[in-house]
Amino acid sequence: MQSIDNPLAVIRSLGAIDGLRILDVGCGSGGLAKQLCAAGAIVSGIDPEHQAVKAAAATVPSASFTIAVAESLPFEPSSFDRVLMVNTLH
Repeated sequence: MQSIDNPLAVIRSLGAIDGLRILDVGCGSGGLAKQLCAAGAIVSGIDPEHQAVKAAAATVPSASFTIAVAESLPFEPSSFDRVLMVNTLH
């Protein structure tokens, strides 16, 4: 596991992400998801807050967003190539 504080640094640390399936845990309003999609990733995001998921879906229509918590992911094993949590734990 790697710890990076800056969202742009997170994207750079991943290398080439075109076509990678990435889960954004604690996606908030979709800022990171938007940048990941722009870099060619196939992005899904989760957040426990309905308003955050609604905002993310409006911000990044090319990604998919779900109301969920990290402790109980609603996805099958191996659904993603990378799982990111950026500025999620406070």
